[in-house]
Amino acid sequence: MRMVLKIALRLKQGTLTLLPVPQGQKARIHLEPLHRTDVGMNRPGQGGSLTIVGGVFGAVIDGRGRPLALPKDAPRRREMIKKWLWKLGG
Repeated sequence: MRMVLKIALRLKQGTLTLLPVPQGQKARIHLEPLHRTDVGMNRPGQGGSLTIVGGVFGAVIDGRGRPLALPKDAPRRREMIKKWLWKLGG
């Protein structure tokens, strides 16, 4: 029997989100970007579905954008990186 888990969430720009997908388990996700956000589906604003595989942390949805915007101030930069690690269970 196949278990189906449906999770709806809004990913805020600049954040990381962890999905509870067990290591090695496949999951089908559907991305629907707001406005003209580029989620890697050929063009900005384009949504779609894809199959992912859970890893050690589950499945990480990275909304931080590229290139990563790191503060030039070292203490602020360290704090930001600590928050990202904490979000991933570190």
